[in-house]
Amino acid sequence: MGGNIKMGLFDKKTDEEKRIESEALKELDTYKEDTFFKFRQLLPLYGISNMGFSETRFFNTCFKKIKKEIKNNSLKSNEIKGRFTELLNEKYGEPMNQYEANKKLQEEKLKPLKENEKKLEEKFNIKFQNRVWFKCAIEERKNSTFTNTSRREVDNAYVFIENNYLEILKESVFLKSNMGTRKIYFENVAGIDYDARGKLHLSSSLIINLKSADFIQLKNVPENMVNAIDSRYNSFLHHKNNATQNTVVIEKTSSESDKVDPMKKIKEAKELLDVGAITEEEFDKIKAKYLKDF
Repeated sequence: MGGNIKMGLFDKKTDEEKRIESEALKELDTYKEDTFFKFRQLLPLYGISNMGFSETRFFNTCFKKIKKEIKNNSLKSNEIKGRFTELLNEKYGEPMNQYEANKKLQEEKLKPLKENEKKLEEKFNIKFQNRVWFKCAIEERKNSTFTNTSRREVDNAYVFIENNYLEILKESVFLKSNMGTRKIYFENVAGIDYDARGKLHLSSSLIINLKSADFIQLKNVPENMVNAIDSRYNSFLHHKNNATQNTVVIEKTSSESDKVDPMKKIKEAKELLDVGAITEEEFDKIKAKYLKDF
């Protein structure tokens, strides 16, 4: 009898409630396993780029809470998904759409870069933000026509890629004459050579040969920046060639238009004379003029 009293005190669930609880717990285990990877994919919609320790702890806490609610008969198997979403929104707020999420993640990704650019702007007093730039090692070799010797300079530098030129800012200079930025206009570039590794590696070096016989070597340049320089330089050459061709066509057309057929002009003047539009004297002057050119 004492055993029956003990069961009555501690086992208050009916068989039906036990069955519902058992089904819900099995569903919870399955849902937790399936949702872990989906949870990682959902996080960007809440503005979280990576799943760290705090997110993993929150995930496990959610399912502990849901499990407790199932055991208290306050949650059924078909309510697990909705409950998890509810806890997720309570923690991180309403999810964004994919466009908003991508935009926010991009802003978060660029935030350290923007902060670094601000520091560089304060340090060098030159604009970094909203420009295409990279940092690399630079070697310059300058030839002297007076001493017939060359001078080699090695430094770290920031390189800015513009439409018609590269702007180079050396990080540490020891000579006052080397201070400030230097612009390498594509107009003054004889050619750009790439190293043997070319564009198939994460970083390359390239040599900018100047028409003055000097050259600049940029070392450890990121692949995307090598491609950017290559694209801007080739675009400059393309537009330059088109402009040259157009000039030749214009000059040729102008030259052809300046040519006059003397016999044709005399013939036209004779027709005017025949109809009485000009006098014999005027015709003789026109004839003399074009026969002279002829």
